[in-house]
Amino acid sequence: MNTQNKIDAFDEALKMIYLEGAKENDNAVSEMKYIMSLPVSKQMTIGKKFELIAKLNAVMDSLSLGQVIQVAMKKRNLSEEQLVSSASLPSFVITGLKEDKIYTNSVPIMFFKKLLKFLDIDVAAASQAIRKTLEILQSQKVTEQSFSGFRPAFRRGIHSSDAIAKNIVESDGKELFENKEAMENYIKRLEELMKD
Repeated sequence: MNTQNKIDAFDEALKMIYLEGAKENDNAVSEMKYIMSLPVSKQMTIGKKFELIAKLNAVMDSLSLGQVIQVAMKKRNLSEEQLVSSASLPSFVITGLKEDKIYTNSVPIMFFKKLLKFLDIDVAAASQAIRKTLEILQSQKVTEQSFSGFRPAFRRGIHSSDAIAKNIVESDGKELFENKEAMENYIKRLEELMKD
């Protein structure tokens, strides 16, 4: 086996993890493309390796909104009931936010601002956490959709109009909250409001 063409599995794994977590960062993506385009015989410098590991840690350490809320509640020793009464939000919304099960921009922005102020959560940390939660929810949605249309091919009536009609899902309006553009608009408005 030619040692010049040997691939370092650890380096390749780091590259893939970083690419997955840094999709939104154009500089990181271009830097990773450059690294991936290098001939196998070239080695990454020690400085570049440390820089890559630091960026990987930053990507992996980013908390979701639910985790940020839970940390803030623990820090202030608050129960969910106390948070519900202080933030003027229903308990199912607080639970949904804590468990990363609802889209943040589905919560009225003034109530969400009140929640952040009450929990003393910095808007920059909240913005990053909201984006992380969006990623989590979107990845769950993709997984659910990939299995929702599965039907065995040997069943009768698979091509009937009844079977096709059952697979058509009516819009419930949730897709208004489920996209990145809507979330970015929500975050931008939230950042403006938190300056007051």
